[in-house]
Formats: sequence, structure tokens, C-alpha cells
Amino acid sequence: TKPAKHMTMGLGIKSLTGNRQILEILNHFGHSISYHTVEALETDLATNVTERNCSTPAGIEQCSGLATGLAWDNYDENTETISGGNTLHDTVGICYQNINTAEIHTPTDNISMATPTAEHYMARKVSKRSLVLRETTLQPYRKKPKIRTFQYVVKQIPRPPNLSMVKQKDILWMICTSYGETPMWTGWNAMITNDPLPPQVISYMDNISLPPSRLDVVAETLRISQREASECDEPYAIVHYDLAVAKPALQIQAAEAPMFDNVFICFGPFHIELAYFGVLGYFIDGSGGPQLLTETEVLAPGSLNGFLLGKHYNRYILFM
Repeated sequence: TKPAKHMTMGLGIKSLTGNRQILEILNHFGHSISYHTVEALETDLATNVTERNCSTPAGIEQCSGLATGLAWDNYDENTETISGGNTLHDTVGICYQNINTAEIHTPTDNISMATPTAEHYMARKVSKRSLVLRETTLQPYRKKPKIRTFQYVVKQIPRPPNLSMVKQKDILWMICTSYGETPMWTGWNAMITNDPLPPQVISYMDNISLPPSRLDVVAETLRISQREASECDEPYAIVHYDLAVAKPALQIQAAEAPMFDNVFICFGPFHIELAYFGVLGYFIDGSGGPQLLTETEVLAPGSLNGFLLGKHYNRYILFM
């Protein structure tokens, strides 16, 4: 039996450095497991993940009402090439869920999905250091989807019931800034606001060894998200994509309707904020303010157009 501290140390050091010599030194001093044991543990963990027959990752409860959602993004495996070519892009997904406070949930409730059983280890007898992956072929997607119709209906947005209270807090913050040291608006509201949101648990989905911009990968992530929602007894799936992936995802959803109608596709907050900055740039364009920034050398003239279009996030944060 290996202590948990030794296994965690070995797995962590190998993941951070990948250096065998460091692991062997720590092992000789009695602080970590050996390099060969780390390789065997990683193989067992990876093999167990590939042998699961469900889309729900370990640590996620398969029950409704816990606001289960997913997010898919790009992960660069090798970005150190000089020319920028031959980079390896994987599609990595995470699943988040509110922690169930109604009942005590222990990690052993979902242990059969994440940890091999004793019979599993006895059947192997010999620790393997090489992983034999099952070949998984994605269902090809040969269509060229396009969104041909777009329903735009102007709706009246109701006034929030707490709008007057929020305005009073803003006025109170402006008054407090005149008396002594007062945090900025975000920090001040964080101090006086009671956030009732429950804590969440986050788990990784199975890795897809293909770039997320491919149409077959996008369609596969939509199918996985649907299976995840079905396993968690949710009527719909909430999926977050980067802007470059959300566009083809919406096109596939429109082209394959009603197959993915229960998938709610969300844009990443970063690109939503950039769109908001672009709207601000549209309003201030021609007012003389941007020219004032360039004449005072606060903003370079070559960056003015990108600033107005909301492309330079760092510069907008500087002026906000």
C-alpha cells in the first residue's frame, strides 16, 4: 500500500516537469513513488477512463436539478514550434455541477466510475506502463451547414424588481468615495453583497484528440452534451463554446433541427465582453474622444481602429 502523499507527489511532479531523474531522487529519499509506479498508475487511470460506458465524468451526480453544464475549448499540446506549424490541438471539455446540499455525498458514491475495483487489479496482476487505446472514429460530418433564417423579434425587457435598490447602492458608493479609502465599484459591491450561489464541482470530460474547429468534432461535442444531459436527467443541455466553435455549432444545430433543439449553446464571456466593447466604440466614434487619446499619446494611432472595434481587450480594460 502506497501512502496518498507519495502517490500525489509522484503524479504531480511528473505532470509538471516530466523529469524522471527528479522522481527517482525523491523516491530514494522516501518522499515519492518511483517513476515506474507513476507510469503504471497513469496507465491504470487512463485505461479506466477509456473503459467507462457513460459520458458522465467521475464526481458528477446523475440526478436532475443541480444545474449541470459543459464547456468545450481548444488545448494546444505542442505550441513551441518556430514556424507555428505541426501544432497539436485537442478538444477538452469540462462538466460543472452544483454540489448537492440536500444529502451528504461522499466520493465513494461514484467510485465505480472512477476507480478500478480489486477484482480489476487482480485480473491484471502485472502493471502496464503502455496504454492501448481503443480506436474511436468520429461520425463524419460532410455537410456545409449555414444559418439561412434568423428570427429577430424585439421584445420589451421587464424592469428588474431590485433596480431601485441597485441605483441606491451606486449612489451610496459614489458618496463613500468622497470619504476616505473606498474600494472600487466591483470590490465595494462584493463586500456588501450576499451571494447565495451554491458551490460547484468541476470534472474533466474525455479528451478528443482532434481540433475543435472541425465540423465532425463540433457535432460530436453536441452529441456528448446531449448524452450527458440525458444521464443527469436534464431536459436540455447547456454548452459553452469559444466564438470560433460556437458559430459552426449554431450552424449545425440549425441544419440538423430538431436533432439538437434541446442544446442551449452559450458564447464565452470573453467574446461577449469584446462585443460590448465594440458597441462602446461605435458610440464614441466621431465624438472626438478617440482622437484625444491619440493626441495625448495615451493610445497609439495604429491601435485606434482596433480599439473602436473592440479587438484590444487589454487597452479597453485600461480605460474602463
